[in-house]
Amino acid sequence: MFDVELGKYIILEKIGDYDVKRPIYMSQDEYKEYRLKKDMLEYYKQKISATNSKKIGSEDAQKNLLPTYYVNSGFFESIFGGNTIEVNAQGSVLVKLGMLYQKVENPQLSERNRSSFTFDFNQEISASILAKVGTRLKVGAQYDTQSTFNFQNQIKLEYEPTEDDILQKIEVGNVSMPIKNSLIVGAQSLFGVKTQLKFGNTTVTGVFAEQKSQTRSVAAQGGSTIQEFELQATDYDENRHFFLAQYFRDNYNKALKEYPLINSSVNITKIEVWVTNRSASTVDIRNIVGVADLGEGDPINIGPANVTPVPGVFLPQNEANDISSILSTSNTVRKIATVSDGLAPFSMQQGRDYSVLENAIKLRPDEFTIQPQLGVISLNRRLADSDVLAVSFEYTINGDSKVYKVGEFTSDGIIAPDNIVVKLLRSEIISTQIPLWNLMMKNVYSLQTYRMQADGFRLELLYSDDATGVPINIFQNAKTTGVGDKTLLNLLGVDRLDQSQFFTPEGDGYFDYVEGSTVNSEKGYIIFPTIEPFGKDLQSKLTDIGDETYIFNELYEITQSEAKNNFQQKDKYLIKGYHKSESSNGIRLGAFNVPQGSVRVTSGGRELVEGVDYVVDYQMGRVQIVNPSLEASNAPIQVSVENNAAFNLQTKRFLGIDIEHKFSDNFIAGVTVLNLNERPITQKALFGQEPINNTIFGLNASYGAEVPKLTKWVNKLPNIDTDVASNFSIRGDFA
Repeated sequence: MFDVELGKYIILEKIGDYDVKRPIYMSQDEYKEYRLKKDMLEYYKQKISATNSKKIGSEDAQKNLLPTYYVNSGFFESIFGGNTIEVNAQGSVLVKLGMLYQKVENPQLSERNRSSFTFDFNQEISASILAKVGTRLKVGAQYDTQSTFNFQNQIKLEYEPTEDDILQKIEVGNVSMPIKNSLIVGAQSLFGVKTQLKFGNTTVTGVFAEQKSQTRSVAAQGGSTIQEFELQATDYDENRHFFLAQYFRDNYNKALKEYPLINSSVNITKIEVWVTNRSASTVDIRNIVGVADLGEGDPINIGPANVTPVPGVFLPQNEANDISSILSTSNTVRKIATVSDGLAPFSMQQGRDYSVLENAIKLRPDEFTIQPQLGVISLNRRLADSDVLAVSFEYTINGDSKVYKVGEFTSDGIIAPDNIVVKLLRSEIISTQIPLWNLMMKNVYSLQTYRMQADGFRLELLYSDDATGVPINIFQNAKTTGVGDKTLLNLLGVDRLDQSQFFTPEGDGYFDYVEGSTVNSEKGYIIFPTIEPFGKDLQSKLTDIGDETYIFNELYEITQSEAKNNFQQKDKYLIKGYHKSESSNGIRLGAFNVPQGSVRVTSGGRELVEGVDYVVDYQMGRVQIVNPSLEASNAPIQVSVENNAAFNLQTKRFLGIDIEHKFSDNFIAGVTVLNLNERPITQKALFGQEPINNTIFGLNASYGAEVPKLTKWVNKLPNIDTDVASNFSIRGDFA
């Protein structure tokens, strides 16, 4: 208390009306100092309690560590509806510091390189901030260094005035644009500005943003996912499928001419596959020398090196040419430093005729697939641009007891670190001018799926004719006699069987789904039974010189990227269709970390209800149908999903306006206009991949009301007595 007569502050301690201590008298300055120390002590106690794990749930522990800021300004209060600034921060910072010592007992490495000592430093930051300015402005942000993709870090500013203002809301940052019209798909992953205005019963919502996602559709039926695909001729699966020798390429068309029968007497019995060691593995490694012309006996298939074939030997084998002379154990080719000396008599160039690979890794049998009758190998992992691929293999010929061998095996008695000599299939330097280029298959197309089924598979071959610009399945302007009325499927040799797998000259109009010959169901590959389906093999059937425009020989003579960029005028073939794949875990959306609320499911034109008809696993990207009647009906189900584009480099601008007028509580109508504009990555757009600038306009209306009379009419029926309210609703959409 303050004593006016004395001009001093008096501190008293009482129990009831009795003093328990002598009074303490303080001047004004002494009291200020006393009060400051007491408030500071109380403040620190509150902060310590807020961080004390033993006091979780107490009043002090629930208080924010950051103080509330006050702004003494009437102008500030008129804008934000208050004069306080609150900041709530949560998160953690983890710093890891250590030392890493590694020692590898690898005789292939020098003594100095067998051990290494490095510092190991790493930091992890996970933070979220929720700030509130007055009562109208909210700021939220999330940041995590462990986030897999950038779109997982969110930031948003939300300004929301009073309900009587025309301006109802402004959002800046990560926003969304849901649309009530079932024929128009809005967007959930947007980064930009969104405003909401209200004029009486009319609400106007506008957004201008950059779209961070892509919309795709998935169809399903009977528990299986139906996915559409569309590929161009230049989209072959490069750097994955290879012939083991030129002999197998030369006989490939002949072997599959009468599929499903494979006309081949070859049977590969043993193989070792070597690739560049990208993982620094120390298991199953070996120094190798890959020679391109090893085992080649046909002079046409031998490269520019000075290699002499053995007359009369055409089957691939080590003795097919004079390169076999280097296979002695004492040859200088066995040492890394003297490989060039051992190959000097053949005038070979490294990267063109041979490759030297230290610590090459041998692939496990489950890392590749071999077609033993066709001499074709398919890798599970696509090779990188500078990777080397080499093989050694043995095979037999039907009716011949001899075992033919190409290359050397690790079990042949050549002790490491001596090099083993193998057949080169792909060198570190790509050249389209040498026979080695032909060993990479260019007639296999990947559908980017697994476990396909013949049931529910459809494939069409189309050509975009210059006259119409519309893709069709025939050459309607072909000059060659008898070609214009044949489908491209039949012309390119993938429709020669009927549904019973019997040969029919004109085909049955459907793609021949023959496992191992035209498809690989497990890996999702489409395989043409000819080595150059859009090139020389098509040219052999289009004999009129006026049909040269249909021939795409350049596709097989230059690299894939060059064909895509420089010959767009010939890249007019489309491989289009859909396939069905089984999944016991629901409908796979083909996307992960799907934005909340971006999945729409319809069946027979009716939009299904989430939580009632289906549930969504947004993290794994799956939709599970839970309505038993839908599963039993086997009705087609359409799922549209918004996939966050993790690696999309193309800028997409999203502009939208949605106007909704409420005529009454029962009747609502709306108008929607959306525009999506893509900006190309380069100045020159690729054929078939042109940037879009699309606008969509739509109208929607809905009416719903209770109909008590309907309940009364129903109750007049025999054995029916209900008090549940009846409802009538109708809606219409146009776009």
